This record gives sequence, C-alpha cells and structure tokens, in this order.
Amino acid sequence: EQRKQVDRLDHMFRLQVNRYDQLKPSRSSSSHPRFFCNPSQEKPIHIHKDAYYQANRHIGFLNHARKTDEDEVRRLEATMSASPIWKDDLLLKRLLLGYYARCRFREDVERKLMEIQKLVPPTISVWTEVIRTDLLANDLPQALSRLKDIEKQGNVEPDSYTWTHFIRYFTNKGQLSMALELLTSHQHKFNVPRKAWASLLWAFGRARDFDGQISTFTKMTELGMYFEPQDLTMILTSVRDFGRIDHMMAIYNYMRENGAISVFDMTTMLQAFATTRYNLEEKDQIELNLKHLISDMETTPEPLDDIAWNALMRAISNIRGPDAAIDMYKKLIRSKKQMGPATHNNALTILGKSGRIGEMMQLYGEIKFSMQPDPYTITTVLTNMARAKQFEGIDMVKKDALAIKDMFVHSTLMSTLGKAGQLSEAVKIFHNMPEIGINRNVTTWNIMLDILGKADRIEEMMDIYQKMKSTSGVTPDAITCLTMVRRLSDAGQVDEMFNAFKEMRSLAGKASEGTLIWKTVITAAMNSGKAAKMDGIIGVALRTDDIDDVVRKAIRWQRNLYNPQPQRNKTTE
Repeated sequence: EQRKQVDRLDHMFRLQVNRYDQLKPSRSSSSHPRFFCNPSQEKPIHIHKDAYYQANRHIGFLNHARKTDEDEVRRLEATMSASPIWKDDLLLKRLLLGYYARCRFREDVERKLMEIQKLVPPTISVWTEVIRTDLLANDLPQALSRLKDIEKQGNVEPDSYTWTHFIRYFTNKGQLSMALELLTSHQHKFNVPRKAWASLLWAFGRARDFDGQISTFTKMTELGMYFEPQDLTMILTSVRDFGRIDHMMAIYNYMRENGAISVFDMTTMLQAFATTRYNLEEKDQIELNLKHLISDMETTPEPLDDIAWNALMRAISNIRGPDAAIDMYKKLIRSKKQMGPATHNNALTILGKSGRIGEMMQLYGEIKFSMQPDPYTITTVLTNMARAKQFEGIDMVKKDALAIKDMFVHSTLMSTLGKAGQLSEAVKIFHNMPEIGINRNVTTWNIMLDILGKADRIEEMMDIYQKMKSTSGVTPDAITCLTMVRRLSDAGQVDEMFNAFKEMRSLAGKASEGTLIWKTVITAAMNSGKAAKMDGIIGVALRTDDIDDVVRKAIRWQRNLYNPQPQRNKTTE
C-alpha cells in the first residue's frame, strides 16, 4: 500500500514540476506565494505554495516509508536537478540528504553536504545526519572530525540527538566508557545538553555498568545539572540490584534534599534494606536512613500501597529484628492503615520463622475476622507450621484450605498433614482432588509418594507410582526419582530401588541423572553388598555426561574402596 502511494505521489510530483517549470515570472494573485531566488535569475518567481509543499511531501513520504530503491532516488534527484526552479532549493536538498543517510549512501551524503555548504552554513540537523552516516559505517575518526568542523563553523553546536548517535555507537561496541570520555572532553568546547548526559546515564543502566553509572551521576552533579525523577529512580534501582547500600543511601539523601522522592523510590530503598547484609560499622547509618524513610512515608501526600508496607516490615525485620517488625505492624493496625494481603502474610511469615506459632495463629484468626484469607495466606500458615513442627490449630486452617479449590493450597495441606501424622486425611484429600475439579500435577504426586514412603507404607507408595505412570498423564521428574530412590533405599528394598531407578531413567531421561540421585543410588549399592549391581550402576554413572567431576571422583574412590586394586611394584614400574 505504501508502494502504491509513493508511485502515485511520484507521478503527481513530476506533472507539477513540468507544469511550473513553464511558468513565466509574474505576480500571482494567490495570497500564499512562495519565493524562489536562483543564482541564474535576477527576479524571484512566484510559485503557488501547493506545488512547493507537494514536492516536500513527496520527499518526506519517501523518508517516512523507508523506501530503499536506489534507482527511484536517482531518478527523483535527476528530475529535480534538471529544473531551474528546484535544483537549488535548500529544503529539498536537506530532505534528500536525510534520505541518503537512512539508505546509508555515504558518498551521496557527502555530495549533498558539499552542495548545502555552497548555499548556506549547514544546520545542526544536517551535521547530525552526516555524523550518523559515518557512525553507521563504523568510521569513528571521520565522525569525530565532523565535530571539529562544527566547532570551526561556530554558529551551531551539537544537540542531544548528535551525542545520542555517539552513545549508541559506543553501546553497540561495548565501549560506553569512551562515550563518557567523549562527553567530558567536549564539555568545555560545546555546552553538552543535559538530555545527552541523561541518555548516557540510561545507557550505563541498561548495560548494568554500575561504575559508569555512578561516574556519570557524579559528573552531572558537578556540572550542576538537574535530574528528572525517572533518572534518579533508575539509578536507585540499579544501585539496589548491585547491592551497594552506601551509594544508594547517598543518592536517596540527594533526592530528599531536592524533594524528588516518590513512593516507588521509598519502596526501592526499603527492598534494599530488607535484603542487604551489613556490618556493625554501617548499622548506625542504615538505622538513620531507615528513620528518614519511615518519616517520609508518614508525611508523603501520595497514597501508600501494599507493596510499600510489605517492604517496610521486611526492612525493619532485617535491621531491627522480628519483634520490631511486629510492633510496627501492630502500630499500622492501630492507625487503621490500608494494608493488603501481602503485608498480613509477611507478618505471619515473620512470626512463623521466629517460632511464635501461637501468635501466628492468633493473628490468622484476626485476619479471618476482617478479610477472607487468600491462598497465599493459607499456604504461609501451613508452611510455617510444618517448619516449626507445631500443629496447633491445624484443623481450623484445614477447613479454610478445603474451601479453596486451588491445587497449590491442597498440595501444601497434604504435605503439612503428613508431617503432622494425619496420613489418612492427606490420602483422602489426594484422592478427592479430581472429584472437586482440581488437577494434580507432578508436585502433588511427589508429595503423596514422599508422605507414604516416610510412613513406611511402601506398597501404597508403589501403587501410587504405578497410577502416576499409567493414568495421570504426568511424567516423573527428578524429584519423583529422588523420592522413590530414597524411600526404597531407606526401606531396604534395594532390588525394587534399582528397578524403579532404571525405569525412571527411561521415562524422565536426563532429569533422573542428577548428582544427588546418583549419590543415593551408589550409597544404597554400597550398603547392599551386591557387587554386580554396584558395578553396573557405577559403570552407567561414569558414562553419564551430566554427572560432575566431584561425583566421578567419589565413585572411583568408593569403587576402589569396595574392590581395591593390588598396589603396583614401584621398582618394576
């Protein structure tokens, strides 16, 4: 469609060129004439504006369509050059230069630049297109020489787009430090725009070059340039990813002094405090910055979301301890702050990890009274119960979990019930999942296998394993293989373990050849005292590509220990 439109415009353009070339100098009655003064003419020719702008639209549309038909471009330029009216028009020469630059016709760009220089000093947009063409041709020395030509011309300076082309060039070359040197060295010659420095700042951020980003930030600060809020937020996020808490605090203090702090910036700082490991020398400074953050959150006019409150509790737990985090949570409850499920779940996790299961269950009851527990809340409580091996109130949580038709919730409930000794309830939930419309994935089957194996119900475990292969449509993975190998080995059923391992290697493929699985199988072979089986397992293990060198050495050492080779006679050797 673009091609048809280009051809149609080309035809109209040529008709108008031929028509207006035949006009004689006269004063048109049009109220919008366009004056053309050619060197060969003493008097201007009045051409109606429609013909002029039609020609410009024609070239502009070719640029917009990114048409790269060289014959078309040559024919167009020849038509214009033959016209005494159009051949010295400056705007059309600029448009053609831009088109040649996009087509990467470097010689034509140079020719058009010389034609423009004969008429007027080139503008910075013309120089920018020429520099872009040089950089696309990987001719950096020529592009740098253009900067010297601009300096000699004197009436123009490189703008942000000019420097952006240099920054892109060095980014593609992986030499962003040279871009920083270029801008620094030309700062005293040209007034490098703030936008160019900001582009370099973002380029360092995308390249994850922390040192270059900080150097650019420092240079911009020395030059007295202002920062857009998104610039500072990007720097803050990058510094957080690198774990440089000292630089992060310095940038945040700079943002506080300039009043450019948003809720997202506060959340970014809190997330860094929640995951940073600090020493005693940094604790006082971090504590001071945490106080500033809490003060900023209390005074900000922006509404605080659940992510911000959650990050605040995690940061306080990491710096001041779980007790301080719970105190802050209670303070937020008393002040009736609008908190979502993530903040409540975080409070449950803090209590659970500190072993305060009674308080966790009390808080869970309060959450139930005020809002409907979501799946993550229930799984958080169940996981912390299983971790602490304290199962008081599990019946209440089980009732809430069964009311949610979620595979992950039911799988977690099964695992917790198995650790609580309620094996029959776990098996019942497992068999009822398809009846209530919950699909069982490989994780659910693995949990059931592990529960039965730990309870020494090996026959039921093998029945579940056979159903998993035949009717579930689920393929065993590495966890399935490890669970079966471990439980059969612990039960002393070495032959069944070898058979199951051999079968799973054909089903799961590479997934069944992890390092931990090989260690378990080899240890069981060693303890069984069955030399034939052990030699076969070790031979297969040594031919496996995925097994690491450490396990290879351990296999060889165990095989030599089990069947030591006679020592060689050093004298004979």
